[in-house]
Amino acid sequence: MAEHKLEFPATTAGDQVSEIKVKQLADDPNVYNLCLAERSEGNLITYKTRD
Repeated sequence: MAEHKLEFPATTAGDQVSEIKVKQLADDPNVYNLCLAERSEGNLITYKTRD
């Protein structure tokens, strides 16, 4: 198990990229505990993978 954190800037482009990344990760069978936090300083994606 590995924990991952991805941060995206608080911009329109950052929002779009983070939404695309969440959809990609959601389709991956090795990803679990996927979370998207929308914060004032930008979006934060956290997740774990099975290795």
